[in-house]
Amino acid sequence: MTDRKGAMTGDRAARYQRIIEKLQIIYKQCSLTRKVMRFGMQIPYIIVIIRRFREHRTNPVKMIFFQTMADIFFMLYLTTDHPQFFVNTGFIKHWSDSRRERMGWLTEFWWFLQTVCEILCHIVHIQDLHSQISQLKQRRRQVMNMMSTLFEYNPDNSL
Repeated sequence: MTDRKGAMTGDRAARYQRIIEKLQIIYKQCSLTRKVMRFGMQIPYIIVIIRRFREHRTNPVKMIFFQTMADIFFMLYLTTDHPQFFVNTGFIKHWSDSRRERMGWLTEFWWFLQTVCEILCHIVHIQDLHSQISQLKQRRRQVMNMMSTLFEYNPDNSL
């Protein structure tokens, strides 16, 4: 129960504390599981980069530099994230707290750079879509003008 000020009393507070502890355990396990599933993800990104450069030889790929940099930054993020997994699971025990913090900072730094490059690529893609839509609207107007001149009613030419 709660007292008049809304604070939890004895049993209820202890029960909520146990629930919070269990949820924190589940959160850590989900985080570690997610990291395990990312092992080896660098290989598909290397293949994507190679395919992008092959395609660029025959058909220019827009924003190839930023797309490639985003992929490289993501691979670096994954590479620096893996040691953190081993530290968190206890496989690596000799790292100091300052080393963990530096590695955490570096991991977040690669993630940030990857995100910035991805945003730039998306902005350019949206601008391209906007210009394509504008071109389609202009073509539609031209077709409508042609149709109106073809089917225009002229009383002098009536039968």
